[in-house]
Amino acid sequence: MAISACGAEEEMVVCGGNGEMHGDHCHCNSGYELTEDETSCVQAPEPRPNNEQNPSNQTSDSLDFNPSNPRGATTTAEDGTRVWLVEAIDGATALTIELYEAYGGPTTAGVVEMIQQETSYATCGTCLILRTGCVAHNDHMDCQKSFMPRAEGQMEIQTLGMSPGQRLSGSLSDLVFQEVTIGSRGQTNPVTGGELFELNSWPFNVRLEALNGPEEACGGHGQLHGDHCDCDPGYRRDPQDPMRCIPG
Repeated sequence: MAISACGAEEEMVVCGGNGEMHGDHCHCNSGYELTEDETSCVQAPEPRPNNEQNPSNQTSDSLDFNPSNPRGATTTAEDGTRVWLVEAIDGATALTIELYEAYGGPTTAGVVEMIQQETSYATCGTCLILRTGCVAHNDHMDCQKSFMPRAEGQMEIQTLGMSPGQRLSGSLSDLVFQEVTIGSRGQTNPVTGGELFELNSWPFNVRLEALNGPEEACGGHGQLHGDHCDCDPGYRRDPQDPMRCIPG
């Protein structure tokens, strides 16, 4: 006589109940990190005290960073959230600011503290990536080392434009960048005995382009003049955003 089990097998919980599945991998909630197979999210380890992250025999160097022509861009992601990008290059050193609304990044002016979430590219909404030993290669930079901030310091945003032609301005202060490796899905691991760089202060003020290039200003249907667009025939200024042209 066959005996059937009572109740159905427990349904598998997506990403361990601590994230969302995107394609073949998880995007983990704050405080969680990817497993090695990238199909689940587990509790991230508590950050070590700073005196453990920076042993007494490991020193940090002051970062003298003076880029000549920082650039900024913005776009709308497929899920409707905003993305901002600032890229600054000083010789063989490159610093990138990436703001992701979908991951809790800022959408208004204010101060963002560099908490533990911001130290990993897999979880950051305010992502600060420093790279050294960079060489220009076609349309990108090939760099030898990558760094992300420890859980200290802050970024202040003074102006956060929402459209190409507007501005993104603010400053970074009291940051310590630690050498890391960044995996294909953003998994970020500090390099044991890696380099440390202190960035005491760096102000930025960039005019935003469309993320696909400056030709997309005014939605690709006009020319930017000061704080508004002169739209092409068949288009008019968006009454909600004078920096965009819409059909009409």
